[in-house]
Formats: sequence, structure tokens, C-alpha cells
Amino acid sequence: MPNAIDPLVRPATRADAADVCTVQIEAIRESCVLDHHNDPAILAHWLGNKTEATVARLLADPQTRLIVAECDGAVAGVGKATCNGEIQLCYVRPSLQGRQMGRALLAHLESWITAQGCSHARLNSTQRAVGFYQRMGYAVSGEPVHLFGLSATPMQKPL
Repeated sequence: MPNAIDPLVRPATRADAADVCTVQIEAIRESCVLDHHNDPAILAHWLGNKTEATVARLLADPQTRLIVAECDGAVAGVGKATCNGEIQLCYVRPSLQGRQMGRALLAHLESWITAQGCSHARLNSTQRAVGFYQRMGYAVSGEPVHLFGLSATPMQKPL
């Protein structure tokens, strides 16, 4: 197992927009093949909103927390949660997965969700990430849902 990294986790800024998109696109393309099976239609749908304009909208939304994790001064992970307790993004560059970066992003998002007054965090996990979320204390909380043309597993965790 690769060595753990202690990343700097901080709120994303407009200057991070391109890197936020790149991390998501790399993680989806390379790490989520189990979910999208390299199907061009699914990839087009899933990647369609990974734009700098979308990042700008997220940054302007007071109901959303968009964060990045830095490694050696570069954006290596991205996370997003809403004030109602939903974690909507948690992506790490494929080359840095398995080094505690996702754990750091998730811990930051969970702390923010708690500060918003929520007692649970919830998310829809890709097939690839279910094991990660289970190791982080999440449990399956319902039947699969369909997002971006693929099946996602609803999960939640008491905070």
C-alpha cells in the first residue's frame, strides 16, 4: 500500500476551477470503469457538467461547500456537500488513490455538514467506491438509484 499523504484540505476558489474539473474527469475515466464500462454515452452524460462554469456556479451557491485537497501544491482531490447533508462529490486523482486523500476530503465534508446542523451524511456511491464508504462508516440505505445512466448505491452515516 502506498504511503499516506496528509493533504491540505481547503475551500475551493475560482482559481481552482480547471483543476477541479481535471481531477473529476481523470477519476471518472480511470477509476470508475466498473461503473461506466467505457460506454461513450454514459461518459458523455457523467462528464457533461465537469466545466469551469459549473464550478463557478457551485462556488457562488451558499448552500454548497466545494473543497479541494492539495498535495505538493497541486489540487489532487475534490469534494462537495450541501447544507442538507448530502455529499455529492469525493474524487481523488487516480495516481494518489489509496493514500488517505479521500478520507481527508470526507472528514472535512462531514465536519461541515455537522456544523450545518445535520445529524447524518448521505450520498449515492458508485460501485467502485462502495467499499471505501463502508470503511468510512457508511451503510447502504436504500435500493440502487440511476444517475448519469449508471446504478448508484444510496448510503448514509450518522455524524
